[in-house]
Amino acid sequence: MTRADRYLMSGVLVIALISVGLFYCNSFLQQSRVGSRVACVKVHGRLIKRIDLSGQGTKATFILQGSMGPATVEVENKSIRMSDAPCPDRICVGRGWIEQPGESIVCIPNEINIYIENGDEIDAVTR
Repeated sequence: MTRADRYLMSGVLVIALISVGLFYCNSFLQQSRVGSRVACVKVHGRLIKRIDLSGQGTKATFILQGSMGPATVEVENKSIRMSDAPCPDRICVGRGWIEQPGESIVCIPNEINIYIENGDEIDAVTR
């Protein structure tokens, strides 16, 4: 092994360690960022309700009237879920709790859509 090989291996190792460090720093910053998360509830394509999920200890239950009948939605501890629905497969109920921006619950037969968006952060800018 020549001196050039050692320098090359050392350089690759340093770059790998820096990359791993930056990855973990970015992950830590994403998790510690305090932002307002808002759950948007749509029925028949219309926005019915916006629920702020950034509050500690928030607990609520409400009923939405969809195409097939009433569906029950629960909000608890910065999370939201559909706890009951009249649709045949109940995939929306099986989705469980969602809490991160970008996650969603969709009940296609009942035409109900619940998704979480980040109220503070700009997603994209176009001109």
